Amino acid sequence: MGSMIWLVLGCTGPVPTVPPSPTSTADTGPTETDVPHTGGYGLDEPWVVFEAGSFLMGGPGPTAQPSELPQHEVTLPAFAIMRHEALVGDYSDCIADGVCTPRDASCYDDSNPNLPVNCIDHAQATTFCEWYGGRLPSESEWEFAATSRGLEVEYPWGNEPFDCTRSNTGQGEGNGPSCNGEGMWEVCTHPLGDTPLGLCDMGGNAFEWVADWYWDDYNGHPTDGSPRLEMNNDFRSMRGGGIGSLVDPRVRARTFHPPDFWYGGMGVRCAMSLEP
Repeated sequence: MGSMIWLVLGCTGPVPTVPPSPTSTADTGPTETDVPHTGGYGLDEPWVVFEAGSFLMGGPGPTAQPSELPQHEVTLPAFAIMRHEALVGDYSDCIADGVCTPRDASCYDDSNPNLPVNCIDHAQATTFCEWYGGRLPSESEWEFAATSRGLEVEYPWGNEPFDCTRSNTGQGEGNGPSCNGEGMWEVCTHPLGDTPLGLCDMGGNAFEWVADWYWDDYNGHPTDGSPRLEMNNDFRSMRGGGIGSLVDPRVRARTFHPPDFWYGGMGVRCAMSLEP
């Protein structure tokens, strides 16, 4: 596959000692000094390890929607997830390897390899992640990562309202389909929007495909961190918010589209299963 090995935490500085991972909903979550880490798994940037643990997924809360209920405890095994969304450059390498299919040329600009890859449907996202050495994350894994192991926050960065210093979405009059009409941001260029554990752009830039079929609530949702693979309708789940959309990029907000749908604000962040 294409080159994917970067220096670990090259733009975040030295890695401090990471405190023991929380294992129940009684844990208070990470501190502001925690950063992504590779644990003992020998992974390099951009992979970030999340040790096994439990959290409360979904509502309640003042902004909880019916699709985010009922709140339920999920216990996940260890996994890794990309610190940033998959890159144009990596997807181009996957095409060059004869694995990934080209995107519709009317939708994207591949002149900058550090932009998030966009305009991909669910099958293209799945194929890319397999080529990259991983898979699509489950909704549970995505939310566990976006909430930094279950913090009670509205957004990946905390509770401050989203704006163009933190989140690249269609934010209403004056901004157009993206913040200040800038289009896609290069990944990890707006650190005010990072999670406390250093994951970038989980609240904007591109919606991210996950492995689950979409259901309109969490009744019967898996509690072991696995994706919901029973098909209830023709939609796959997406998370995170993106350009060209007015969806509020909350960490618990859920979005859905047909799996063969794509547009300029749609991408992917891969995950990887880890041995216990």
